[in-house]
Amino acid sequence: MSSSSVTALISKRIHDIPLGKPFLTKDFLDLGDRAAVDKALGRMVDKGLLVRLARGIYTKPKSGVYVKQVKPSPEAVARAVVESNDSDIAYDGAKALQLLGLTTQEPVQPIFVTNGPSRNFKYGNFQIRLKHVRRMPIGLNGRAALAYSAFLYLGKDQATSEMLSGVLTRFSPEELQSLMDARKSMPSWFSSLLRKVGTRTS
Repeated sequence: MSSSSVTALISKRIHDIPLGKPFLTKDFLDLGDRAAVDKALGRMVDKGLLVRLARGIYTKPKSGVYVKQVKPSPEAVARAVVESNDSDIAYDGAKALQLLGLTTQEPVQPIFVTNGPSRNFKYGNFQIRLKHVRRMPIGLNGRAALAYSAFLYLGKDQATSEMLSGVLTRFSPEELQSLMDARKSMPSWFSSLLRKVGTRTS
């Protein structure tokens, strides 16, 4: 297949991707070999049609009200990388604690846990770290995923029923139920704590 044909196919697929949404080179390897895809994406970057966020990661430029270009968040970039491997992702426990209001300490660099492969890569001023974990409940997202990451980070010696109760009282019934439904894939100590506290909260 000629390079112009590969470029045309890639352009057609990119047309449907929302502005500012990260995507990967590997998303187009079914349209041509790696060299042809890299060349086509490189040309689009040179023309200003795409922005290269990191090695093998791109986005369509998105303008803001006060800034010329709005870049995706580190979470959006990390999520694109992880989901390209059909894996799940959640914030690391330290960040999850901060987002849930259990600490005021802000992690310096974004760390995420995934049941996919580990990977470190630079994105702007950030050094994004994807950390492989063996136990990651399927189907958790939003605050349910944050709660799981936060309390596993604390561990059974520091996590208390009072802390968990304070978090779960802010959950919607759907968020609480999704956490309860994932108990079978959780460590036994957290599953027991969740059953004890969740029953009182629901």
